[in-house]
Amino acid sequence: MRRIYIVDTENVKSEGYEGITALSHTDEVILFTTKNSNNVSVETAIDISNSKAQIKKVIGSTGTPNALDFQITAYLGMRVSKSKDTDEIYIISADKGFDVAIRFLRNHFEKENIRLIKAIHYSLDKDDLNIKSSLIRERMHGYYKDETIETFIEKYTSDTEKSLEELASTVHNGLYNRLSTVIQ
Repeated sequence: MRRIYIVDTENVKSEGYEGITALSHTDEVILFTTKNSNNVSVETAIDISNSKAQIKKVIGSTGTPNALDFQITAYLGMRVSKSKDTDEIYIISADKGFDVAIRFLRNHFEKENIRLIKAIHYSLDKDDLNIKSSLIRERMHGYYKDETIETFIEKYTSDTEKSLEELASTVHNGLYNRLSTVIQ
């Protein structure tokens, strides 16, 4: 199974890329960019460059409202027509307008494997400890760098009762508390 992620970089901020370091070499991430695509942190840019996924950039045109959305939709149609039944295709965007295009493609190509999601991590199996560990590492990036990082990650990945969002909050609060005690 191959996962294809088509990213609306004008619409997606750093949070949309959460999970990119958990992707494999068979996954593909297509970044649709324009001059208006400058809304990710340095840490996220590093995570993108460190991903095992195949990263491709498509430079879009601007000048009319929703120009990039129309180009993404055209590309999506092309990819769906060429994709295998086992491929999973995701549009990463907060723009709900893509739902109409997805419904059209599902009906005309009889493929249920096309989804609109706000972040990469929504497509991942969060019960997989390697994925959970990658996601926590991404969220810790830039906050906590010492020899106990493995112990810290192990502590949080072993808690299978919490969702990723609950774990992220716990990790964030734990890091904040640790850093605030060091600063005082």
